Order: sequence, then C-alpha cells, then structure tokens
Amino acid sequence: MFPKALLGADARGDAGEPLAPDLRKDGQFRAVTKLVAGMLEVDFDDLWRRGQRAARRQAQRRFVIQAGVLIVIAGLIGTLYLADTNEITNQAYMARAYLSQLGAERPSVWTPSPRQQGLIDQAKAAARTHVRQDFDLELRERDPEAGWTIAQENLALHEDDQIRDANALALLDATRLHGASCWPEYVADGACHVLATSWSLYSMGTLGVAADAAALNSLLDVQDAQGWWPLYFSLHGDRADASTYATAWALMAIGTQARFADPATQRRIKDARARAIGWLLASEDRGASRWKDYPYSDSGTALDGVSALAVVALNPSAGNRRIAELDRAWLDQLPEFPGRLDLIERSNVALGRSWKWDRTSYAVTPWVALSADMVFPNGDRLGRAKADAYLERFTSSLPSYQGLADPYYFSAELAHGLARLSGPAQP
Repeated sequence: MFPKALLGADARGDAGEPLAPDLRKDGQFRAVTKLVAGMLEVDFDDLWRRGQRAARRQAQRRFVIQAGVLIVIAGLIGTLYLADTNEITNQAYMARAYLSQLGAERPSVWTPSPRQQGLIDQAKAAARTHVRQDFDLELRERDPEAGWTIAQENLALHEDDQIRDANALALLDATRLHGASCWPEYVADGACHVLATSWSLYSMGTLGVAADAAALNSLLDVQDAQGWWPLYFSLHGDRADASTYATAWALMAIGTQARFADPATQRRIKDARARAIGWLLASEDRGASRWKDYPYSDSGTALDGVSALAVVALNPSAGNRRIAELDRAWLDQLPEFPGRLDLIERSNVALGRSWKWDRTSYAVTPWVALSADMVFPNGDRLGRAKADAYLERFTSSLPSYQGLADPYYFSAELAHGLARLSGPAQP
C-alpha cells in the first residue's frame, strides 16, 4: 500500500497509480520533480521547466561571482607582478652600475653611450614633431589659450627654426595680460600666474631675449621676504601658499634674465636668488631628500617631480657647500625609475583663503633624469651608480614614447630635458 500523498490522481480525481518514477531511467533530480509534481497536483512539465530555469539562473550567478573574483585576483597578481618586476629590474640595473663603478676609473660627469645618445636624439626628434604640430596650429590661429603652453613649446623647439622663434616670441608677448606685466595660466582667466610668467621669462632668456623691466620687476615684487613665491601674484603673506614648484621656476627665470638687466636690477636679482636658494634649502626634508609641493600646507605632498626640479633649479649655484651636500643626499636617495616614461604627478591643494586651487600636473622622469645628470659630479660611488642606473632605464624607455598619446606639455618638457642632458648648465 502507498500513502495517499504518493498516489497519482486519475481523470475523475480518484486515487490512481502510485507516483513511482524509475531512478535508473529518470535520474535523481527528474525523479524527485515527478514526486513533487504529483504531491502538489501540478503539471510535471511546467514544474520541470521552472526548475531548469532556476538552475540556469543559479549557474549564471555562480559564474558571474566566480569570474569577478578571478578578475580581482588576476588584477592583484598583475599589479604585484609589475611592481615586483620593476623593482627587480631597478635592482639589476643598480647592481650592474655599481659593479662598473668598482672597475676602471670613471669620469666625473655622466656621458651617454653611443646607444643612449641615439635613443635620446630619436626621442627628442619625436617629441619636437609632436610639439611642432600644436605650435604651428597656434601660430596660424594667433589665438592661444595659454601663454604657459606657448613658452613650454617655444623652449622645446629652441634653435629648431629662427623664424619660428621670432614668431613665437611675438605670440608669447600677445598672451600677456593687458595692462599687466605678467602672464596668466589661461588667457581667459585673467589672473597673473607665477608659473606662466616664469616659464615665459625663462623661455625668452634661453632664446637670448631680454624681458622688459616691468615684467621682470613684477615677478621680483611677488617674492615673499622669506624667499618663496606663491602660485598666483594675488596670494600674499600666507606661508601656506609657499609653492616649491613656483619658487624653483621663478629662480630659474630670473637667473636667465640677469645678464640682460641693468646694474640695479641685477642686484635685485642677486638678492632674490639668494633668498630663494636659502628658502629651498631650508624647506627640504633632509631625512628624505624631498620637497613637498607646499611645505607649510597640511595638504602638501612630497613629489619626486617637484623635488627633481628643485635640485635642477639650485644647481647653477656653483660653490655652495650645502648644495653639494644636498646633491650627494639626492643621489643617495634618488627615486627609482617608475617603470613608465610618462608618469605624471599632480598637486591638489586649496590655496590660502582664496577660491583658487593648485591642480598642476608635473612631468617626473625628464626632470629626475636631468637632475641625476646635473649633480652626478657631486655624488659618491653609490650615488653615481644610482644615477647611472636611472639614466640607463630612462634612456632605454625612450622608444616607448608615444607622441600623440601624451599631453603636449609632457612632450615639450621631455624635449627640453633631453636637449639639456649632459649639455651646458642653464643659468
């Protein structure tokens, strides 16, 4: 006898044949479904299809979850692999460079090998081609958005075409703020910008062109008594606005213009340079050989690109024992090559009590490479090995330069940095 619940119903609703599926024929899941369909008095085919759909949805959910977990794990493994691979590569280059320092007498300056020089020349030509495309467009339209960009590109193309240099200087002058002796970050912005002004004066000085006295004096007037410059001319008195990057560029700008100035202005420049150098030396983190973008701001961050530029800006000051010590410390703690040529760092700092923010982007590798080249003579054996290793990885990565894939400012700074590698020091 079978319990009533296990007896099927006939056409009249009376108890019929027992619900006895064949496990050997139907399989466990289908057999159980037949029993449940009979017990619930529902159609077996409907219940079977519902079960199949539910099983497919469950399998799909399981697949999505497993795939997501696998993707996350693969990403973590890839990140760790790349990080470890770059670290291992840096260590291998460092070991090879150090062993070479132990061998024959090494020169006191870094000199690129023929292979490295070939890579430098190729990358410099590619970067200039990229810059020239945008620069020629600006010359045709005669309506640039940013004088800062014109100055960068003009510097990158220096000595490329004398007619272009002359046209560029005229265009650069046209981007100055009307009624003011300064340059804005963007022409439409209308605010005097220390970086844009410094790049413009530096570009002019490098091309052998004297800035007018008003422009040079306006930059000197913005310097704080402690020696630093802010990012904008309008930010005065609040040391939280002291910008390492703006100070380094202003220091280089007034240095290129000193030879054109009258004696009184030259004395101002000498005093301003001394105060700027003193401030940069005082604001450096001696334990780490690094500078923050804003040393007195709670939002300030130690950045390799900013630190490298500070080292470059300080080094025309020959004979300063403190700078020589800094050079040795910088090479001893030289940043490792980041594994990619076009690494960009950024500030994100609210400036003083104003509505302005500094979100400047900084090219890293060209300036670290240039700093390693410039201070090479002041390094000890280990420091020179680190410089050698960085410069070898930097030059070896130059074929990865993508031109159109990189922003114009990076191409311009790369071209300028490559032109200065093992070249004459800028004032």
